[in-house]
Amino acid sequence: VYFLAGASCVATSCAFDVDTIAVCSSGPLLGIFGAKFAQVLSWTCFEMDEKTTNLEDVRLDQLGNLTCSMAMLLVLSFLTYVDFSGNMGAMSVGFLSGMFLFCKPIENLCVRFMWGVLLGFFVLLAYGYGIGYMLLYHTDTDDEMGDACNYFRNIFPEGYDCDCVWN
Repeated sequence: VYFLAGASCVATSCAFDVDTIAVCSSGPLLGIFGAKFAQVLSWTCFEMDEKTTNLEDVRLDQLGNLTCSMAMLLVLSFLTYVDFSGNMGAMSVGFLSGMFLFCKPIENLCVRFMWGVLLGFFVLLAYGYGIGYMLLYHTDTDDEMGDACNYFRNIFPEGYDCDCVWN
């Protein structure tokens, strides 16, 4: 989940914020929170098979703590150089993969298939296809992004020395 959320954070950031350089370090963490959120939701909202799950581990107080942590991370993602679109993409992918991963203990087979496979897996595939399509066919970067020294010189105008390897 961590690797998948990290890759989706970078891909979503590149697709929606083409002309910015952003930090995507909190995206995989939000992906893990999204997967845990999917686990808590599925284990709370649906009837579970008692043999395969320990329902004592998942409570509504975990849902409150998780929601508070996710809200705090999303508020912090409005800071400079932290990409909100990448964080939202990683959290969405974490939630969708969590739907697929944690659907096995759902007792009703039809509900398990609809929640985990149809909603979780296929929406995850559609998201990956959509982001890939946007990156390949609809993303044009600004010509300024080709020169990293010029990009950072505009951000830090006073006394910036470019020590790039490419110079």
